[in-house]
Amino acid sequence: MLLFTVVFQPAVASGEEKPVVIVFAKGMLGTETELGWVMGNITDVEWVVFTETITFSDIEPADVLIPLIVDTGYDFTDDEVNAIKEWWDKGGKSIWISSDSDYPSDAPRIDDANKLLEALGSVLRSEHRETVDPVCNCKKDYRVKGLVKPDHPYEFLAGGAWRGVLFHGPGVVITYVDGKYGKPELEVPENVYRIVMASETASIAEFTEGEPVVHDIGEEGPKVLMAAEVFPDKGNVLVFSASAPFAGTYRGMWLNEYHGVKLDGPGFVGNIILWLAGLFGTRLPPTPAPAPLWTPALIAAVALDVIFAVALIATVAYYKKK
Repeated sequence: MLLFTVVFQPAVASGEEKPVVIVFAKGMLGTETELGWVMGNITDVEWVVFTETITFSDIEPADVLIPLIVDTGYDFTDDEVNAIKEWWDKGGKSIWISSDSDYPSDAPRIDDANKLLEALGSVLRSEHRETVDPVCNCKKDYRVKGLVKPDHPYEFLAGGAWRGVLFHGPGVVITYVDGKYGKPELEVPENVYRIVMASETASIAEFTEGEPVVHDIGEEGPKVLMAAEVFPDKGNVLVFSASAPFAGTYRGMWLNEYHGVKLDGPGFVGNIILWLAGLFGTRLPPTPAPAPLWTPALIAAVALDVIFAVALIATVAYYKKK
């Protein structure tokens, strides 16, 4: 596959301080090839990589954090999760969490993702299943071609990604609201926005038993592969994908071609990272304008009340004179 430079806009103006993107790729040896491509092409941010462990002081400078498990012999420790939560609670932060399918060698990433999602107060979760697609794929049903179809107002994230993005052996994005797991393809919780979907021909497979379970094996129809959740009170944005953008999995979504199938991975991953860094589009959806204090209906109602009151006073005064 050829390496090429992708131009993202808007760029950071000369002299401006670049947003800091920290990648915590636990268990990665050296700089994984795809991550190297990402860092070499997205130059409007400052990249920092940790591969062993992190503390709060390590990640404190981050505007965007991308934590992922590369070697499934490791997991996120309680100390690492607490450090990420402390960073997150400062507000104004963005994070991209990824999971995987329940294929035996990948399944441990499900628990790690859910542990972190829960700690950060997200309603998004990873299901213990795999999404496959016999039609919309890269020559095998487990090489799913995700369709970039962001919910409003994040349509701009699809710019330049009309050919789709590789989700190699992805899991399934589900939700957890009020103690119940749900299907976001059917019901979207408040402040959740779907970004990438599996096609109508997708279905659900299972390789390893585990919880949580929402979709039945063989269940067909579109599934959510990637979603965002915003936290307006803190100014935070969380992205969760059913497989990793790079490293972490057998193949990440940062590919422009796979087994002869053309893809838009580089542009799409760039869109997401620059969006999370505040350099592309709008991070948080517009705050709805407060309802006007005086609506036409309210003005009319008050006017009628005033007219009625004046008429009543006049009537009482008239009969008193008599």
